[in-house]
Amino acid sequence: MTSTGWVEPKFSKSRVSKAGKRIRTESATNEDWEVLENWRRAHAYVLNTFQMRLRSTRNRFKGNVQVAQRHKRLPTIVDKLTRESGMLLDRMHDIAGCRAIFPDIKSLIRFRKLFLNTRAKHRHINASDHRYDYIANPKASGYRGIHDVFETFLESENGSKWNGLRVEVQFRTRAQHAWATAVETVDLLNGERAKFGEANPKLQRFFAVASELIARGYEGRPGPLPDMQNEALVQEFSSLDKELGIMERLTNAVSKNPPIKKGKNVILIFHLHGDQELEVRPYDSIAPAQEAYARLEKELEGKADIVLVKAEHADDLKRAFQNYFTDAKDFVSLVTNAARRLQVKGESV
Repeated sequence: MTSTGWVEPKFSKSRVSKAGKRIRTESATNEDWEVLENWRRAHAYVLNTFQMRLRSTRNRFKGNVQVAQRHKRLPTIVDKLTRESGMLLDRMHDIAGCRAIFPDIKSLIRFRKLFLNTRAKHRHINASDHRYDYIANPKASGYRGIHDVFETFLESENGSKWNGLRVEVQFRTRAQHAWATAVETVDLLNGERAKFGEANPKLQRFFAVASELIARGYEGRPGPLPDMQNEALVQEFSSLDKELGIMERLTNAVSKNPPIKKGKNVILIFHLHGDQELEVRPYDSIAPAQEAYARLEKELEGKADIVLVKAEHADDLKRAFQNYFTDAKDFVSLVTNAARRLQVKGESV
């Protein structure tokens, strides 16, 4: 660890990869878990680098953009290693994740162009891979947004210690973000895995239809179900919601929203049982936050969903991680209004 609290990678990429393979096959040693935790903590430095770049771009952009970051949860890392047989821990690109949220697609595209047009020498890994443009090519689940993956390259002697670590930057409109966080909210509340395409097929269909409604109603473009007629789309959504009761569940699910006290790094703890309440723990610096994050994941395994996040303002944090605040009012409003508008042939916002 440096004097500023940043953790340096202390294992080779081949050792990190080996640890990931052993974790996948449930043959990991204590050292393998130590390797994984060091690798995860080391990403905090590159996260900080990219969120600073996002905020610098926002200052030049002079528009309404909300920026936040998160450290990937340990259970999610293990789950991804298990689900994706070819996944290598040292090449997992979203251990460090930044998110930027925009009022509309036009703003998103303009900001992203500005963000990519810098002198920074980070390697844009998926620059020519349009599969990561989930606005042009929505996922079957209904997920939309654009993901860019970078491999860090810093020229300073100190910063070069983190070269080669990867960061994923997500660009979403507010409408796209509302949909994504509604999926995660339902997963939290119901113990589903809709985000990973492993939930009740009708629930997955509900969100695919909702995504199409939002895409047409608010962004004037097709989503994951472009061939459906407006009338059929609205009717199917109504039928699925009547059977599943998702809209009512989300409407009634707003948590008590505990205040976010001062602290640049925040651990959100969503307790899965009882009243399913959210607990917020702020930290002024990254080192104690990471220590607490690792400890709480072990102590509350199976009892809580825990994530370490950071945002400049409390409102940015609440917007970026609405699922932990069980706040899906944006989604409910968007889908309701989109369905109403699409009942009038050809109408969009």
